[in-house]
Amino acid sequence: MKTILKPHWILSIILPFLFISCEDYLDRTPEADITEEDIFGTFESYMGYADYNYAEVVDLLGQYAPYVPYWGGEGLFIFSDKVTAANKGEYWTLIGRGLVNYYWVNNRPRIGDWDNFGEGGIWYGGWRGIRRSNTALLNIDMLQGSEEQKDIIKGQSYFFRAYFHQQIIEGFGGMPYADVIFEGTDVPKLPRLSYQETAEKIDADMDKAIALLPVDWDNSILGQNSQGTNTGRITKGAAMALKGRFLLYAASPLMNGFSNNDFSYNEDFSKRSAAASWEVIKMANEGVYSLVPWEDYGSLFHNNNDGTNVWTTETLWLKPTKEIGSLMWSTARLHWHPNYLGAEGGMTTASQNFVDRFEMADGSRYKVEYDQDNNKRWENRDPRFKANIAVDRDKVGDNVNSVWHGYVGDEPSARPNNQAASTYLINKFIPYGMNTFDNEWRNYQFRPSLIRLAEVYLNYAEAVTAAYGPLGTAPGASLTAVDAINIIRERAGMPLVTEAATGYDSFMDLVRNERSVELAFEGNGYWVDIRRWYIGHLQENKPLYTLDFDKDWTFFNRNLHTLRVFDNPKHYWLPIYREQVQLYPEFEQNPGW
Repeated sequence: MKTILKPHWILSIILPFLFISCEDYLDRTPEADITEEDIFGTFESYMGYADYNYAEVVDLLGQYAPYVPYWGGEGLFIFSDKVTAANKGEYWTLIGRGLVNYYWVNNRPRIGDWDNFGEGGIWYGGWRGIRRSNTALLNIDMLQGSEEQKDIIKGQSYFFRAYFHQQIIEGFGGMPYADVIFEGTDVPKLPRLSYQETAEKIDADMDKAIALLPVDWDNSILGQNSQGTNTGRITKGAAMALKGRFLLYAASPLMNGFSNNDFSYNEDFSKRSAAASWEVIKMANEGVYSLVPWEDYGSLFHNNNDGTNVWTTETLWLKPTKEIGSLMWSTARLHWHPNYLGAEGGMTTASQNFVDRFEMADGSRYKVEYDQDNNKRWENRDPRFKANIAVDRDKVGDNVNSVWHGYVGDEPSARPNNQAASTYLINKFIPYGMNTFDNEWRNYQFRPSLIRLAEVYLNYAEAVTAAYGPLGTAPGASLTAVDAINIIRERAGMPLVTEAATGYDSFMDLVRNERSVELAFEGNGYWVDIRRWYIGHLQENKPLYTLDFDKDWTFFNRNLHTLRVFDNPKHYWLPIYREQVQLYPEFEQNPGW
C-alpha cells in the first residue's frame, strides 16, 4: 500500500503570514521578513507554496457525508437541520454561516492544515486556490531550477485553476474566469460568463495541465527521489478523467439550456467528453488502471481497520490525508451509524425512491408491489444493493447485538428512537464489525475517490449515447456505450444489457440509472445529476418516501417523508451572497434569488 502524499513543509511557518490578507498573498509582514525570492526561488519552497491547493480541495465525504446524499434525494435525515433547507428550497439557509456551510461557503481566514476537509469551502477556498494558482504561474520564471521542475509546478497550477473554477460553477453557474491577478486596489468588472463559456476556459487549462503532468509521479525524474510519497498528487490520467467529466457536465441539458436555450445534450461537448474519457480507458487497457474485483469492492471506500490508507487500482484521484483512526471514526459514527451502534448525532439513511433504482438480480426493474414480497423486497437484488445498504435484521458485526433495526417501534434501537429516518442503513463506507459492540474501528478510514475508473466508463457511456447513440463509439474507440455499461454491470455480477434497454424509457434512462446505482452516496452524483439532467423540477422527482413496517413484518407501507420544493429555474443554481453580486453590476445574481 502506497504512502499518501506529504506536502513540503518548508513554508509551514511562512504561509500563515502570507494568507492573512486575501488581497495580496505576497504582502510582507513585520512577523515574516521574507521576499518573493524566498518563496519562488527554489523548487522546494515553490512546491511548498503551490501544494496548499491540495488542502483547499473539499472532501465531500469527510466533513460533509450526511448532507450531499440528502440534497439529491438519495438520503433522508430525521432532524430539523440546515440540511433540510435544501428540500424546502431554502438555499440561503443551505449556504448560511454555520456548520453545514463549509461545503459551499466558509469565510475562514486561515488556510487550514494539510489534512483538513477543505475548510474554505467551494466558494472561498476555490477562489483562494485560483489566486494561488495564478500566483504560482506568474512567478515561474523566478524559479532557479530545471525545466522539469517548472513544468511540474505549472502542470499542477493549471490543473487547480481549472478544477476550482469547475467546482464553483457546478453549484453557482457560469463565472468570470480569473486567469490574472488583481491588485488589492483593483475593482474587477468582468461579466459572468455562461456555464459553457466558463467550461471552454476550464478545458483549455486542463489541456495545458495534461500536457505537463506525469502518468505516474514515482516514475518521473523528480518523483524517483520520493517514491511512495506521491500518492494523491494529480496525474495525467486523473486530469484527463476530470476533463471528461467536466465536458460531460457542460454538455448536459441544464448547462446547454442556460447557455443556448436548448435543454438537450450539446453534441460538440458530448463528443469531446467521450474522446477524453476514451483516453483514460485506453490507459486502463494498457494496465495503468483497472477495476477492482467484486470481492474487493469495499476497498474502494474504506480500509479493513488495518491502518492503511484507501487507494486502489481503480482510484484515479482522492484528497490526500494522513488521518486514520479517531477522527475518521468520529465522522463515520456521526454520518452513518444509529445511536445504539455508536452514533454521535443524526444520521443519513437511504430513501425508498433511491432504493427502487437497484434492479432485481435478473436485470428487471423493481416494482412497488414487491414491497409486500419477502423474497423480492430486499432479496434477489443487484449485488450492489447489499454492498450499499443494510436492511432490517441484517448483521453488521459478529456480536449478538450487532444487528440493524429498521422497523418502526418503541424500543430504543427501533425507528425513530435510533435517529434513522428510513429503514435503509447506508453501509457502503462501514466495514463489517465497525460498531460499539464489536469495537473494531481504531485503525479505520473511509475515503472514497474524487474520481475513479468506474465513473470514467459511465461518463463515456453517457457522452457516447448523447453524441453517437448506444451502439456508437468515440472516434478511434473500440467500445460502444452499451459495452461500457456492461463492463460496470459485469463486475457486479449483473446481466448484460443491449440498446433495447428493457424496462427503461430509453438507453439514456438506463445509463442514468446505472450511474446512480454505481456511484450511490459518493457525494459527486445525484445532487449534481438531478440538476444537470434538468429533471429536478419534474413532479415525479419531488416526493421522497420511506418504507415503514413493524418488528414482525406484518405490514409494509410506503409513506411520504418529504415533498421537495424545486422551482424552475430558481433551484437549479445556488444563490450568490449579496455582498458579492453588489460589487459591480456586471456580476449578476442567479435567477430567482
